[in-house]
Amino acid sequence: LIMAYAGRLFNIIFAMFVLYKAIKLMPFGKKIFLIISYIPIVIEGFSSLSPDAMTTSISFLYIAYILNLAFDEKKIVGLKQKIFLTILSIIVALCKIVYLPLVLLLFLIPKEKFCNTGKEDKSPITKKILNIMLIAGIAVVINLLWLGFSSRYLLNLRDGDSKYQVLLLFKNPIMYIQELIYTFNLYGNNYLTGMLGESLGWGELIRLNFIVPSVLFVLLIIELVTDETLRNKFSGWQKFVIFITFLIIFGLIFTSLYVQWTTIGSESILGVQGRYFIPILPLLMLLIGNDIKIKSGYNDKSVLKAVAITGLLINIIVILYILYLLIKWYIRFLSMS
Repeated sequence: LIMAYAGRLFNIIFAMFVLYKAIKLMPFGKKIFLIISYIPIVIEGFSSLSPDAMTTSISFLYIAYILNLAFDEKKIVGLKQKIFLTILSIIVALCKIVYLPLVLLLFLIPKEKFCNTGKEDKSPITKKILNIMLIAGIAVVINLLWLGFSSRYLLNLRDGDSKYQVLLLFKNPIMYIQELIYTFNLYGNNYLTGMLGESLGWGELIRLNFIVPSVLFVLLIIELVTDETLRNKFSGWQKFVIFITFLIIFGLIFTSLYVQWTTIGSESILGVQGRYFIPILPLLMLLIGNDIKIKSGYNDKSVLKAVAITGLLINIIVILYILYLLIKWYIRFLSMS
């Protein structure tokens, strides 16, 4: 029990430290990370033994570090930066390999920043592509080695199903795409509200209904409308890279659960949860905020105070509700015994 609670304590300490670094490195749109960090289901993952704490916080740090390199004119991609990017890529891949395509965000960095050592024998674009391939390649190889080792100990939920699901996917990809679209059309609203903290606990043990996700959704909209630092930051090429990265990871989340969790013959993809999209939510927010044309007259400090206070109140309400349920269940238990 002591080890379990020590693990939970250090999980949230690690996540808070990494998120602090991510927000500090983020060149613009810092409040996006802050608001997402207020989502109760995110805090639940941080304060448990779940790997979501490392997955989400490292993904945010990865996005922030790449954007910092891309938009800080003084920064270059030297050996130190390449090593750090490789380490982050490996960690992301080991947490959940579906998020590895975040490495594509390296294409946001201008090619000139990869040419920083004396005499160059390759063109800037060639050097950039080779560096990205090397970073991604190392992460993939280490992940495959780990999977080969750990597969001997991991639980296989449905022996044989995964192999047949992969064969079905390659045999009829159109049918798979139809199933994916059908699943998203059927459960898309649940994914959105679940991502914003509609429920907590295994099997939706604690239902927070629409209040918490609605307030957090409004906070995100306020940030996108009022944050002038987000406007017109990305070129057409950069927007394309961010969108493709988001789309690939979005598809891989469904594909991994189609292969590992969905039973043969199911009409929809099973096991998809809203929290799986949290690591890539900042990408979508950055794209939307970049193209908003509304001119806001709100003071940035006032918006930050409103966001901070509202986020804090939301989580106080959630904690009080959890305490209420615990007392209610305890009284029911006493009456039954």
